[in-house]
Amino acid sequence: MKLLVTGGAGYIGSVIAELAVDAGHDVVVIDDLRAGNREAVPAACAFVRGSIGDPSSLEQAFARGPFHAVLHLAAEAAIETSVTDPALYFRTNLADSLTLLDTMRAQGVGRMVFSSTAATYGTRNPFRWTKTIHSAPSTRTASRS
Repeated sequence: MKLLVTGGAGYIGSVIAELAVDAGHDVVVIDDLRAGNREAVPAACAFVRGSIGDPSSLEQAFARGPFHAVLHLAAEAAIETSVTDPALYFRTNLADSLTLLDTMRAQGVGRMVFSSTAATYGTRNPFRWTKTIHSAPSTRTASRS
């Protein structure tokens, strides 16, 4: 499969990109490198430096398609920053993701794997999580995200 990994220069994104390449997939990474590291992107991946909120960056990335799916890991994740700069969170995690979704639709890409925070599952025992677990964010997390 041909895959686009957003946030693929971050810790989790780069590991996912590497695993996808190892599994025989053709991978393109897009990352603005605000929190990621270019050296973390596997050498076998094509790389586009840009934001998922920037249509011209997405155009560059999607020009390397067509893609079978997008693995979406580009996000602001630090809880502290969500309190001090909630507009950044809104812009990156919602508005920019909508720009990505619009581009996917225009390009005919109908599959996305979306990575989210484990904080939505509360403080349950992580060794007992199942696919059917219901979200239960803590009051602290829910009020700050």
